[in-house]
Amino acid sequence: MQKIVIGLVLWLALFGKKDALGQTGTPESGKPLKSTLPYDRFALPSVNGFLLGMARANADKYPDLFISSDRYNPGTYYHAFEKYSPEGVPVFSEPKKIAVPFEQEAYGRSVLLENSRGEAYGFWAVGQALHYGKFQKSTLDFSAPKPIAIHGLPRGFGRFGVIELAPSRYLFLFTVADSAYQEHPDPAVRHARRAYGPEGFWQNPLPKSGMYGAFVSSLDSPVLNVKPLTSLDQTYFSLEGYTLYTFRGQKYLLCGTTLGNLHAYRIDEHTETLGEATYLVNPRGLMHRNPAIHGYLAFFDGPGAKGLIVSSEGGIYFYKAEDKQLSNGALVFAEPVHLLQTHPDLYGSSLVVPTLTDWDGDGDLDIISGTSLGLIYFFENRGNDAHPKFHSPVAVEAGGYAIHIQPGYNQSVQGPVESRWGYSCPTVYDWNGDGLPDLLTGDSRGKFNIYVNTGTREKPYLQPERPLYVDGLDLHGTWRVQPGVGQLGDRNAYICLDTDDEFHLYWQLDTYNLQDGGKLTIGDSIPIRANWKKGGETGRSKIVLVDWDQDGVKDLLVGTPRYATIPEPTRGLPYRLPENGAAVLFLRNAGTEARPVYEYPVAVQFKNERINKGQHACSPTVGYLGPGNSLNLLVGDETGRFYFYQREDLQWTK
Repeated sequence: MQKIVIGLVLWLALFGKKDALGQTGTPESGKPLKSTLPYDRFALPSVNGFLLGMARANADKYPDLFISSDRYNPGTYYHAFEKYSPEGVPVFSEPKKIAVPFEQEAYGRSVLLENSRGEAYGFWAVGQALHYGKFQKSTLDFSAPKPIAIHGLPRGFGRFGVIELAPSRYLFLFTVADSAYQEHPDPAVRHARRAYGPEGFWQNPLPKSGMYGAFVSSLDSPVLNVKPLTSLDQTYFSLEGYTLYTFRGQKYLLCGTTLGNLHAYRIDEHTETLGEATYLVNPRGLMHRNPAIHGYLAFFDGPGAKGLIVSSEGGIYFYKAEDKQLSNGALVFAEPVHLLQTHPDLYGSSLVVPTLTDWDGDGDLDIISGTSLGLIYFFENRGNDAHPKFHSPVAVEAGGYAIHIQPGYNQSVQGPVESRWGYSCPTVYDWNGDGLPDLLTGDSRGKFNIYVNTGTREKPYLQPERPLYVDGLDLHGTWRVQPGVGQLGDRNAYICLDTDDEFHLYWQLDTYNLQDGGKLTIGDSIPIRANWKKGGETGRSKIVLVDWDQDGVKDLLVGTPRYATIPEPTRGLPYRLPENGAAVLFLRNAGTEARPVYEYPVAVQFKNERINKGQHACSPTVGYLGPGNSLNLLVGDETGRFYFYQREDLQWTK
C-alpha cells in the first residue's frame, strides 16, 4: 500500500502538477489546445481581428482593447488591460463578448473612440451611412444608435475612422477608391480578366485609394459634409485603419494599409488639411512593413510604454513609440512584437497547417505549423506526449533566415491582391533517409519544395528551399496543398493535387527528383478530384498519409475547404453534405501500399457529429499525443487554433 501511495505522489509531481494557469497540460478532447504560459500571443477571434479602438472601461488608468471578428465567426470582444510584460509589451485579459448594434451588417467597419472627457462612442458603417451610440462602461453595451448621413463622397467608402483632435473637435475619415470598379456582367469575361495576360501582367487595373474627411465640432451632427483630404493614390488597394498620434505637440494621423505599410500625415487643424504622406520607420530608418496583411490601428497611450497596436489577418502586433523623428519627417517606432494575452488558446496565426513531429529530438511530439502569412512555426513541447506543454512559437529558419513565403505580384492564382499571403503547408518527413527530419512544402504559388535538414537531431538546420522535379520540370499543381509524404511499401511516396486538381502519386527517385506514379483513384478507375470550382477555389487540400484504421495499410486523411467535393463534383464531400463546412475526410486504402486503391471518402465525426471547421480549410495531423496511448487527431483551423480529438471519441464509418 505504501508503494502505491508513493507512486501516486510521484505521478502527481511529474504529471499532475498544475501550471500557472491551473492546468495539468492534458488536452481535452474536442477543445483547442491552451497555452500553458501565464500569458502568450494574443489569439484573434477568427481569421481576422478588426481593431475597434481603446477605451478605459474600468477604474484604472490603462486603456482596454476592443476588437471585432469577421463574418465567419461574428462577435465583438472586450479585453481589459492586465499589466506590462518585463519587455514593456501590454498584456490584455481573456476576451469578454459584448453586445453591439449591427453585429452582422458592420463587420470590419466599426470604430470605438474615447474622448478626453472619458466618454466612449461606438460607430458602425451600415451601407454608406454611419450610426453611433454611447458606450455604457458599467454594463459594457451601447445606447440606441443614431444615424449620421454623409454628403460629398464621389462614390461609396470602404473603411473609416474617427479621432479627437481637441475637446469638442473631431475628424471623421473615409477610405475612397480611385475608381468605381464594376465586374463585367459576362462570367467568361470576368474569368478572363481575373488572370495574368500573355506578358505576365494582371489584366485588371490595380485599385488605389485615398481619404475624404470632415472636421466637426460635435458628434451629434446628423450630416457630415466631407471633402478630399488626399489624392486617391495613397496606396494600392486600401487604407484600412486610422488613429491619432501626438509627437511633441504635433498631431499626426496614422493609417494602416492592405499590404502592410504604415502611413503618417501631419494634421493642420487651422487649415483643416493633411500634409503629404510619410511612413513609420524602424530605428534603422527603414520603413515598417507589418508582418501580416492588413492594418487596423489603435494607439495605446497608458502610463508606461506607449505604442501603436496593429491588428491583421493572423496576428496583432505592438510597435513601441521611440519618441524620435528623422530629418525627413518619418516617425520612429520599434520593431513589432506580438501583443500578449492572459490564458489564450495556443495560437499559431490564421489557417494553421500543423504536423506533429519530434522536431528537436528530445523524444516528445512538437508542432511544426504553416500559416496564411507564409511563415512556418515551431511549437516546442516542454512537457511530454501524455501531458504536452507547447511553448510560444518561434519561426522556422532556412539558410539562417525565417522562412517567409510571399507570392508577390505574379505568383498567386488570385492575383496581386494576394501578394502577402504565403499559405505555407509543411509536412515533416526524413526524405533523404539520413535520420534528420526535412520539410516538404506546398504553398500559395502552387510550388512543391523541400528544405533539407543538414543540422543535428537536436538542432535542425534547414537549407534554403529547393524544387522537386519530375522529368526535369519542377513539380507544380494547385495551390495551398499540404503534400502527403511517407513510405508506401518499400518506397517513399509523395501525394499532391495536380493541374487537374486531382490527387496524384509520385515516387521518390532521389532527394530532388520524383517519378510519376499516376492519378490516385476511387476503386480501379475514378480519379479523385478535389473541388467543383475553378481558379482560386481549387487546391487547398491537406493530405496526411497514415494507417488511420490500423489495418497495416496506409490510408489518406484529408483536410478540406468548405466547398471541396471529393471525389467528384456532383456528390462529393463535404460541400454536398447538409450544413457543410471544412471537414476531415477518411479515404480507406482497400488496395495495397504498392498499388493503393481508395474507398469513397467518409467525413470524420466527433461524438457522432461531423467535424466542421468553417470556410477556408482545416488541416489534420495525427500522433500518440494526449491521454489513452492511442493514435489521436489534431486539427488546425482557420482561426489559428489546434483542436485535439481523442481517438475513442471519433467515428469514421459510413
